Amino acid sequence: MLDLEMSPEEALKQPRIHHQWFPDRLMFEPSLTQDLHKQLLQRGHILKTAPSMGVSQIVARNPNGEGFVGAADPERAVPRKAGDSQPPITAAE
Repeated sequence: MLDLEMSPEEALKQPRIHHQWFPDRLMFEPSLTQDLHKQLLQRGHILKTAPSMGVSQIVARNPNGEGFVGAADPERAVPRKAGDSQPPITAAE
């Protein structure tokens, strides 16, 4: 977001990637561009498609440095009404 000078809304619309130490794979969403896919392979990454990387929110400083601006993931949000609560997670799940 910072390096590419994107707004929070623009950043949330980008395809996501995820890498962790084990397994040594870089997971990516199907909307990743073919060019970026090719560049990652050329750099030696082991790639695996993932259908989705979850829901994100961003809070960032305003460009003028005064205050903050936030954005929620519009494409992935689960519609809910205010006051709804999530069911508890049980040990069996």
